[in-house]
Amino acid sequence: MALMRQLISKQNIYLQRQHNLRLHTPLLFKGEKSLSSSQVKPRLRLIPTPGIVEEKIKPGLKVLLLNQRTNNLSRRIDDELSLRQVNVTTVEAQSSDRMVNAVQEVKPDLVICPFMKARIPEALYKENTSPPCLIVHPGVVVDRGASSLDWAILQQNVEWGVTVLEADNFVDSGAIWSTANFPVPPNVTKSSLYNNAVSDAGVACVLYSVSRFCQEIEPLSKVDFIEAMGFSGLKRNMKHADRMVDWTMPAEDILVRVRMSDTTPGAIGHLYIKNQLTELRLFDGHIENEKGALGHLLKSYKPGVQVATKDNAVLIKCGGNQGVWIGHMKQGQKGLKLPSDRLLANALPHVTGPCGYQDIKEIRCGPICFLFFDFYNGAMGTRQAYRLQSHLKSISEDSDIKLVALMGGERFFCTGIHLCELESSINKLEDALKNINAIDDVIKTVAEMRNKTVVAVLRGNAGAGGAMMAAACDITIAHPGVFITPTYKAMHLYGSEYWTYFLPRRVGPEMAARLTEGTNTITARKAASIGLIDTVLGKDSAGFADEATEFLQKLVHSDQNAKIIQSKLRERNASWSRTLEQHRQAEIDNMKICFQSRKFLSAMHNFVYKK
Repeated sequence: MALMRQLISKQNIYLQRQHNLRLHTPLLFKGEKSLSSSQVKPRLRLIPTPGIVEEKIKPGLKVLLLNQRTNNLSRRIDDELSLRQVNVTTVEAQSSDRMVNAVQEVKPDLVICPFMKARIPEALYKENTSPPCLIVHPGVVVDRGASSLDWAILQQNVEWGVTVLEADNFVDSGAIWSTANFPVPPNVTKSSLYNNAVSDAGVACVLYSVSRFCQEIEPLSKVDFIEAMGFSGLKRNMKHADRMVDWTMPAEDILVRVRMSDTTPGAIGHLYIKNQLTELRLFDGHIENEKGALGHLLKSYKPGVQVATKDNAVLIKCGGNQGVWIGHMKQGQKGLKLPSDRLLANALPHVTGPCGYQDIKEIRCGPICFLFFDFYNGAMGTRQAYRLQSHLKSISEDSDIKLVALMGGERFFCTGIHLCELESSINKLEDALKNINAIDDVIKTVAEMRNKTVVAVLRGNAGAGGAMMAAACDITIAHPGVFITPTYKAMHLYGSEYWTYFLPRRVGPEMAARLTEGTNTITARKAASIGLIDTVLGKDSAGFADEATEFLQKLVHSDQNAKIIQSKLRERNASWSRTLEQHRQAEIDNMKICFQSRKFLSAMHNFVYKK
């Protein structure tokens, strides 16, 4: 760990020297040469960092994005390149043959792999006639290997980066086209780090790499760089043992394993279920720091014992008389990811007071109430919806609050019903109807806040019901890295959350039909262009919190805020409530049919088991 930090520090010295040289160096820096030049390169040239060379991307350039599967980063890269009039084709390819065929069919000028774990076939980079094939690696220049983010979190690096490399025979050893570093937030999970800082840096690095390609600037040889740094940086892939939790460990050592294994494959620990010791995958971890009654309770148990529950989480005693809350678990690698209290199903005391686990949180700042609801993976179960509605009712009765900011979670604003809970249910129809009605009650409470402006602040993605919740708010804001999926079609559901009322009023009946009848995920910019989002702030996720806060503080004291409230006081009367209820009833009638259909049950099963 110390060696890696030392190497990153050495790399940053090079980056800082470049930054200091920016205003005094020509377009082609010392050692940088045109692809057609015969100039001999030095042992180590300046590291290609975004911003050193002015961005110049040729309109009409043909770029093929090859992905093992399309994710947020690949969608953002597609969006940014398309904005610059690049001709982008995105292809999902899991096999070498599919990759080769895609290149032969598209005939691109440049191939970029934003998310590709499979080995790139030699045919894509060995042939002299092949276009350059660039790989987006989620690691600093000195790093190599497939478990980069996992190791960065486990080793508690305070800084990490993204590097765009040319495909090569050896893992992550190709020529360096671009690299950028960023601070690693404390207590960050792997998925949150990837979808925010890594994604932001990845987009910047790809744009810079494409610009350098268009200007015929040769990349930096990684062999030269490694020789100069004196370290190859190759790390082995994470093993089962690396993710294993020993409950005698201090809380932070356990939580770092949970965070680095977030989403998949999960940290591994053993707990008792009905008196049988069972291997479990652990997700959504939080430290318990209370010194009062809960702290005394922890001291009376041995490590590995389940101590208490709070909402859907379970408190486990660990080393040093500490405790960790685990919000979600699954049994074995192929089990369902469920709320911990539901999976363990053990009779435990329930904590109602302050503690280390809090998935719903209110922060009041003068006339603004920030309401955070950070539900794991964005899914809102029935119990969570009941609790969220309770918070909203309390806020609605506070006359001092003039603006309510629905903050959702960092990775997801909300994604609607909890499919894993429904898949595990014995009575799927009854529980599905309870879940969707509970979420509808949340949105109804939001819509009935006549004397307050409600703003949906999309820090993370919004899917299905979450997208419709945002549409029901008076104003919706997001940053460019957010994606919205305003459709239920992939699950073969009609949908609810009052979408038949609010969505057409935002985007028009024709666009509402087009969105809900398709399965497309759209960028925040696209959503703004059709009226689904009101404002896109900033250029990435990094500064969004400050920009959103400033936006809300200006809004609450503005004429616009007063007009929104006056309009709602005038229009949202008894007749409006009856109309809203008619829309809800029609949606629920359709959903009742969908919930019993083979198409939905099959789609849900395949989704939760990742088939």
